[in-house]
Amino acid sequence: MLSCIATRLLLRVLSMVLVVVAVRGLAQAAPAATNVPPATVGKVSQEDWNAYCKWMATLPADQLAWEKMLQKHLGNYYFPVYLKQRLAGGYTLAEPDDWGFVQDDPALPRVLLIGDSISHMYTASVRKLLKGRANVHRAPANCYSTRDGLANFDDWVAPPPGKRWDLIHFGFGYHDRLRPGAPYAANLEKLIERLRKTGAILVWARTVPFTDTPAAGDQVRKLNETADAVMARHNVKVDDLYSTVADSPDKYLCSDRIHYNSEGVRRQAEEAARVIAEALQARK
Repeated sequence: MLSCIATRLLLRVLSMVLVVVAVRGLAQAAPAATNVPPATVGKVSQEDWNAYCKWMATLPADQLAWEKMLQKHLGNYYFPVYLKQRLAGGYTLAEPDDWGFVQDDPALPRVLLIGDSISHMYTASVRKLLKGRANVHRAPANCYSTRDGLANFDDWVAPPPGKRWDLIHFGFGYHDRLRPGAPYAANLEKLIERLRKTGAILVWARTVPFTDTPAAGDQVRKLNETADAVMARHNVKVDDLYSTVADSPDKYLCSDRIHYNSEGVRRQAEEAARVIAEALQARK
């Protein structure tokens, strides 16, 4: 009787061991979910992410590094839009548009644009206007405020190994609207100190009008007054984008009263391209 009970217990233990071994074997055999989109890129489908990763695997090191920066900095609004356009055939080397990789012509100077969505909107146009005269890059982000500029400075400004910036066109305004005085000036001072170390020509873009709140006009005025004083103190060249649309902001602003319609963007792009070209020419 006892031997029968012992035999049954032994068989039960053996069966449990076999189950555990089988489960562990299945767990080890199951593929790990290594291709899940990171949280930084926002809501993208697994199918799109897989297609994007397959394309990335074909890239040279410098272009791959750029894509990784976009994944890190474009955010959950811009990156999904970028990915859809990329998979649809946009952002070619011939037409990098706003966020595409720029393949440098080594005979031309390298220009970096840093700024918020206003700068982002005229990036592609500035590239076209300066085609054949400059390699126009932009920071891999909507750069938001001066605080963001300082926090992400190394990622946004450090050039690839063996390269340097000839000119940096930078602007921060709308996202500093709630601290347009001393805090804004202090951050601009820090940015200029760090930007000077690149050896590039520095060009400051004045803040363009926004009229989304009753206080907006006063905020724009204070931002520009503060920045003008800082730039004058450091002898930084100023691109007066403000004046390109200040004559009639309502004519150029979109319905959100912050961003600009195609005519407003065109005016800003033409002025930015003109100032950049003149500054590069003056350095020769």
